[in-house]
Amino acid sequence: MTKPKEKTREELQAEMEDGKKIRQFEDREKMLRQKLSKEERRTRSHRLIVRGAVCGESRMHGAERGKSRKHLKLQAYLSRSGANAHVR
Repeated sequence: MTKPKEKTREELQAEMEDGKKIRQFEDREKMLRQKLSKEERRTRSHRLIVRGAVCGESRMHGAERGKSRKHLKLQAYLSRSGANAHVR
């Protein structure tokens, strides 16, 4: 049986540096994932707030004008679907 070749100091240092680089890339990936998650959460919150404001506004205007419940539902659906059509 032959004995495994012992690694030189340079080889060991190169392996250590590779491990550091891998760890740096993993940390960078984790940071980017967190940043993406935070941005998605912010976008989702903004969308929900705006949608709620649009629905609340349309309901308020509907009550003032005496619109029917069906009309308000249609208007809310159109605002959710992104259609710019305004039903009067």
